[in-house]
Amino acid sequence: MTRTRYDDGRRHTVAVTVDSTGTRLHAGGHVVFETKARPFFGSVSGLTALTLGANRDSDHPSGEWFLTGTVERAAVWDRVLDAGELVARCPRPVAADHGRISTMLNSNTPATWVLTGDSITHGALHTNGWRSYPEHWTERVRWELGKPKNRDFVVDSGVSGATSAELVAYFTERVAAFSPKVVSIMIGTNDIATAGLGLEKYRANLVSLVRSVRALPGSPAVILQAPNPVDPARWPGRVALSGYARVMGEVAAQEKAVFVDHYNDWLTGNGGQVPLSLLSDGMHPNERGHHRIALKMIRDLQVFDTGSRVCTLSIP
Repeated sequence: MTRTRYDDGRRHTVAVTVDSTGTRLHAGGHVVFETKARPFFGSVSGLTALTLGANRDSDHPSGEWFLTGTVERAAVWDRVLDAGELVARCPRPVAADHGRISTMLNSNTPATWVLTGDSITHGALHTNGWRSYPEHWTERVRWELGKPKNRDFVVDSGVSGATSAELVAYFTERVAAFSPKVVSIMIGTNDIATAGLGLEKYRANLVSLVRSVRALPGSPAVILQAPNPVDPARWPGRVALSGYARVMGEVAAQEKAVFVDHYNDWLTGNGGQVPLSLLSDGMHPNERGHHRIALKMIRDLQVFDTGSRVCTLSIP
């Protein structure tokens, strides 16, 4: 029933709650899908058993199996658990904003996504004519997730050369002006090379940005995306970007925002070394680097699908 997928090899805690207002599906402790229909128990007469992982009906007497993993624990309550109880029963609860983003992805109500940052988000020059990561994300959401998600809008307000301080100063025109429901911020690559923008100022600017987003009408959900690592031989002044990625992760945890860690993803996927094949000039991602960023974002927000052309794109 959802566009978000959970067949990723990781452990998930899922709950279904049913009350007089309808049915809700929760993943990681937070709502990801809701409907006014109440089919879970109400439409079944003479219920004597519940099979987890299989849907058995008259059209498919042998069952339709959806679960290919292992159920570690199952429980049934005679009341609806509240939000705090659901989170407490999750070994790996997700950020509340993660749940809100999943709800938007699974909803047919249009949403506006703003992706902002510096030249990496801007997608300037170094993609060599291929799509940037915001463009891959646009295709995944506005086309591949099906109608009516094509009525979502994705705005790329990244500007080459931007820093966290500049984003704070131009927040109105680069974020607020678009009335977003979700705001993604990838920043830091220029901070490290700008006088007066050390780690603590960077931290303060990130906190300011997250809180400014939440203060907008509807309190949009926030995604913080760490910058990618750079070639230390060509950019020795930016080799300490790991500290900026670490601070961004700390701010995301503190402010309960979603954190997409491209910095460590690139290193982990390449034996701890910077994958130079993903870079154009040793700092900016090339077309392969942008696709890698998009894939990490897609996987972390749980809309990866082997049937997707975006997800399976091969760039020579």
